[in-house]
Amino acid sequence: VIGKTVILFAFLGSFIDLFIRIIIAVFGDYVYKNRVMANIRQAKSSNIDKDEYYRKKGGISFIAALIGYFAVSELQTIIAYALGML
Repeated sequence: VIGKTVILFAFLGSFIDLFIRIIIAVFGDYVYKNRVMANIRQAKSSNIDKDEYYRKKGGISFIAALIGYFAVSELQTIIAYALGML
């Protein structure tokens, strides 16, 4: 009985983890698209050199990438704590 319960919780945890990762990915794409579209609208409405503007606004945030990596890598632990399993 204990073995089946452990397998059930492992499967359930993996399913919840996958579901949350998909939600995070969709939300991240949404935020990124809105940010890009806002930058494009701002560049079109201003009289500055668009290539220079895109160069300054483009790229990635190293801090945001680092935070995202650690948040996703520790997601299973966070879920386990939230469900009271640890």
